[in-house]
Amino acid sequence: MEPSVQPKYGPLSSDQRGPTIQWRPGLRYFPLIGGLALAAVVALTAAAVAVIIASDNKAVTSWVLEPAVLLAMISSFLGGAMSICFSQGAAIAWWRATLHGATVRDLHYMWNFGRSAFHPTTHWSRAIVKMAFVAVVTTLAAVVNNPLLQRATRVVNGFTTSEPLLSIDLVDNPLAQSYGYVQQGMPASTILFANWIQSVQDWYNKTSIGNPYLPGYMCDGIC
Repeated sequence: MEPSVQPKYGPLSSDQRGPTIQWRPGLRYFPLIGGLALAAVVALTAAAVAVIIASDNKAVTSWVLEPAVLLAMISSFLGGAMSICFSQGAAIAWWRATLHGATVRDLHYMWNFGRSAFHPTTHWSRAIVKMAFVAVVTTLAAVVNNPLLQRATRVVNGFTTSEPLLSIDLVDNPLAQSYGYVQQGMPASTILFANWIQSVQDWYNKTSIGNPYLPGYMCDGIC
């Protein structure tokens, strides 16, 4: 029987390593997807704040879409942008830890937390703690983000005052018309014409002033 051969593992010597490529930092290596996702998170957060501030003490009829609907849409896009940021950041952190000599066990747990797979472990290095912390914060933000934003604004009943423009019927030249006459004699009697009797009766009866359309009345709309 031939003896079994047990493989032995060890670090590569300098003459066994292949040719290395020197890292050259530059804009071409910038994580474009992660950068755009981070910019989207900032922009969507600012948009949510703007909606809450702009909708404060505003009439419901002044909004094309309700603030709660806008905040729900912003929350959905914000959760997706945060997930992209975390996935891109986890990959970058994993490779940086690799370049700085992290152990295989550290890389294994970092990869698990980077995929939001919370496996129990008793080994907590600095890199694992940071990755786990960011994973927990991102998960909690995705869970509580939507209900908190929707409860940030609500509709209440209230009283408001404004200065509207009213259209009121005005006679063109009120003094040119005859409203009656005083009959001479003792005692003098006042006779009113038909176009003035109704106005006098309304005044005595304390009738509310109406706005009927009558020929000869005019208004430019800003009275």
